[in-house]
Amino acid sequence: LLLTLSVCVFCAGQPTMVKISEVLFHPEKGGAKFIEIYNAGNVAVALDEIALAEITDSEVGKIVDISAGGTLNAGQYMVFTTNATWIMEHYTVPNIQNLIELNALPQMKVGGDTIAIVLVEDTSIIEQLNYSESMQSGLLSDKKGVSLERRSFSEDINAAGNWFSASSTSGYATPTGCNSQSAEWLFEEDAFTLSAEIISPDGDGYQDEIAISYQLVNSNLAGNVMILDGQGRT
Repeated sequence: LLLTLSVCVFCAGQPTMVKISEVLFHPEKGGAKFIEIYNAGNVAVALDEIALAEITDSEVGKIVDISAGGTLNAGQYMVFTTNATWIMEHYTVPNIQNLIELNALPQMKVGGDTIAIVLVEDTSIIEQLNYSESMQSGLLSDKKGVSLERRSFSEDINAAGNWFSASSTSGYATPTGCNSQSAEWLFEEDAFTLSAEIISPDGDGYQDEIAISYQLVNSNLAGNVMILDGQGRT
């Protein structure tokens, strides 16, 4: 009789697969901030294994217990805030059971800050987000009440362009639901074409204008165009 014993590491869940998905750090006056996390793994994670934390001078500071959320299932989003009622009154919340009210959150300064998900056991950092208000869309005249959404969970959390303002059509935030700016990434390299590579807007009738043509698979997107001089300066 042959007996085989299999040992599974993280059978109870993979805390390292929990990602920061969306943050609202500059709510409207009288409003509440929130942090959304996402389970990018294929098994459920018990939230008493992880916590939210402030990062100050590269050190883990205040730690916030999120065990009240219970379990985060695979592919599930969960939002933590200090005022669940306000969030429900101002945004569409598709999965109300995943909106968890806590007594406190990491500080989350309006101009910019660093927050993280850490392991409760040893406070080691699973991942940390370095955000700033400059990451919001330059098309917004008022950034209050607009969340920053993560576009890709496969890209590094702080990769350039991996965070963007939630779309206006979503109500400027998507707590407990799929991010409106989710990418993985949104378009192919040849989605944009130019009528010419060089523009010379000097009014002589030659290359004074340039046409930008595009075809994208998603609507309601925002983008940036950079114009460079002959030395490559923006």
